[in-house]
Amino acid sequence: MGRNKNAVIITASPRKNSGSKKAALFFAETAGLNPELIDINRVFARPCIACGRCADVFRCFQKDGVQGVIDKIKKASPVIIASPVYFTGVPGPLKIFIDRNQPVWEEYMKKKGGKKGARKKRGIIILTAENAAKKHFLPAERELRSLFAVHGIKTEAVIRISGAEKEGVACGRSVARRLEKAAGLRGKRPRGAG
Repeated sequence: MGRNKNAVIITASPRKNSGSKKAALFFAETAGLNPELIDINRVFARPCIACGRCADVFRCFQKDGVQGVIDKIKKASPVIIASPVYFTGVPGPLKIFIDRNQPVWEEYMKKKGGKKGARKKRGIIILTAENAAKKHFLPAERELRSLFAVHGIKTEAVIRISGAEKEGVACGRSVARRLEKAAGLRGKRPRGAG
């Protein structure tokens, strides 16, 4: 199948073959997608300095790799973010990227007054952690849901995987069923899938 140019996977683990990345790739394959893969750890990103310049122009003055990823998210559907959970949050490079979406937030607040608009684009969140209960995933999940919301992306599914770094867990039978269910998006074949 050819590349679905509208699909993007953003991975956040510093590990090359992490459980979160394996789960995201399994999801994409199951959904019939061949998305662009973005490792957020390889995107040169300076932290937000809270200067406020983006409030009027809806763009950050810093010249690095962040705006390119934001532009890809704006064109993408589905957007899949796969991340490990560290101390109930996302890893530093992903947090820096989220914070640098402040221009998108400013535009969202000024144009929509913070009200929910029609969310036509779709998003999937895949979170992994070692021996974690649901409550340990929630802070990271909320942050990613907020990122999706300001981009006009509806969170279609959240897959929480505990013990994903253990051999075979990321795409073991139980996890595979949840990923397959999400890939079918409640029995419907995802848009753009073969």
